[in-house]
Amino acid sequence: GADLNSFSPILDPNDATQVSSYAKDAEHVYRFRFARAGESAGQIIPNADPATFTLVGWVFAKDKNTVWSARAGEGVTGLAVVEGADAATFSAVLLKNEVTGYFKDKNHVYWLESAIPDADPATFVVDGKVAEDPCAGSVCPTEYTAHDKAHSYQGSEVAR
Repeated sequence: GADLNSFSPILDPNDATQVSSYAKDAEHVYRFRFARAGESAGQIIPNADPATFTLVGWVFAKDKNTVWSARAGEGVTGLAVVEGADAATFSAVLLKNEVTGYFKDKNHVYWLESAIPDADPATFVVDGKVAEDPCAGSVCPTEYTAHDKAHSYQGSEVAR
């Protein structure tokens, strides 16, 4: 079980009012989710480093080695590894301190879990929202506009 002396919640750095589904102790990182029959609601995230584990924004988390998404995940923890992401530099691309669905690392810009081909992380900026909450509470692929030195984007698509 968890070490109660070192057990603590992991807070969302972008929204202190947001309740996180993550916690850690000296040895493990845990994700809490609705459990199916016969499952525990708190699951250890295999190989997650509690000393470096942090929330990135929305459904993304990382430690010194790995970036995870809770949106695309399956299995006991409900997490998927964001393949190819550089954990050391992976961060949310914010719009006025709001997580947008865009993320970047030193090599790529991501719309959710997918790298946007040819997008330049060094010059990528979110410009604004197309509409207020067009997908009723979830992040829409057309909700935000952004640009880099070469292209304009709406979600993951190059804007025409």
